[in-house]
Amino acid sequence: MDGGSTPPISKMSIKLMGVIMLNKISSFLVDAADIITGKKKKKWVQKVDLDEGRFTTYCKKNGFDGPCQACADLASKSKDPSVRGMAAWYKNVVLKK
Repeated sequence: MDGGSTPPISKMSIKLMGVIMLNKISSFLVDAADIITGKKKKKWVQKVDLDEGRFTTYCKKNGFDGPCQACADLASKSKDPSVRGMAAWYKNVVLKK
């Protein structure tokens, strides 16, 4: 082979690409049918209960009534990486709703 040519595609590679494409198309069709029939999938974020949880406990322990932007800002400056992670999640997911 010279420097500019590409190697031939094997029959197995073609079959594999076909299977991948069929899976993607099937998934798309199921999602489209769910949207058309009104059976939208619930996102995991909708299951969050802000009345309970580690971040709520952290905020209440630090003098806040519950999770809020001020508590997230304070938690972002924490030395504990898990607290910083909770604050980042709150800012990026909950506040962006």
